Amino acid sequence: MENEVNLTARQELLIKAVCRGLRRKEIAVELGVGESAVKRLLEKLFLRFNQNSMRGLAVAYLQARTGQTATGHKAICRPKPRRAKLDPV
Repeated sequence: MENEVNLTARQELLIKAVCRGLRRKEIAVELGVGESAVKRLLEKLFLRFNQNSMRGLAVAYLQARTGQTATGHKAICRPKPRRAKLDPV
């Protein structure tokens, strides 16, 4: 059974995008808002969940929602792999 985490619809969409490993710019495009709006929403959520990173926020949200604790960030949240940089020719 899921615990209640009272978030607005916009906060819920944003935090689910964070859990999927999206970056701020990608979240802004997905939500149809500017990056500065995403930054403000994230800052409010960081304060609410007492976190200072997007990964920490995702973990704290999932822990609050499920009522479970994790042994580390990787136990719950796996970020989207970054693209490898190509070496110059």
